[in-house]
Amino acid sequence: MENWERVFEVIGKGDAKAFAEILAADPQAAMARNENGVSAVLWAAYNRRWDLAAMILDKGIPLDIWEASATGMTDRVRELAARVPALIDAVSPDGFSPLGLAAFFGREETVEFLIDEGADVNARSRNELGVAPLHSAVAARNARIVGALLGAGAQPNPAQQGGFTPLHSAAMTGDVEIVRLLLASGADKEARSNDGKTPLAIAEEKNQKSAADLLRMKD
Repeated sequence: MENWERVFEVIGKGDAKAFAEILAADPQAAMARNENGVSAVLWAAYNRRWDLAAMILDKGIPLDIWEASATGMTDRVRELAARVPALIDAVSPDGFSPLGLAAFFGREETVEFLIDEGADVNARSRNELGVAPLHSAVAARNARIVGALLGAGAQPNPAQQGGFTPLHSAAMTGDVEIVRLLLASGADKEARSNDGKTPLAIAEEKNQKSAADLLRMKD
């Protein structure tokens, strides 16, 4: 197996020693992409192996808009957007926008920059997940980003794969601050997932008492 093919296997296993050996033998392996076009940096991010992502970044490879957004390299995002403004809403090989990635990984400064530059706060991922940036921010449990997106006009009730809205996700994790933000922005407490569950039903199922109590309150 070639080094570039092993990169993704090793990152998936979280084998820092083997990964360091690959990069030492072939520094260009830091620029590897898998069959879906996902880069090694993004793969490390998806696997939450920030130590391995740092090893790649230390090689000084030029990051694309999605890699820079996911890793919070706002200056690089700014540089790329200045060169090609259309990159602000460009879709990655696996279907995500820069804003969606920045939101998912909790990159607050990057999110604020992208919003200020006019990124589409309602753009869905072009893959089977169908997530909007708001879904990603709720998944990150980042209330500041949730608030920034809602303040910039993000719709509060987009349904992702399975029919789950951001409120469903916040109810599942019991994140009361985010539940409050969503409700204040018009999130639908009666929205049902594809299997018929409301946010309240999910909060009760997951024993998220505080979130459930909030969702039971009358408007």
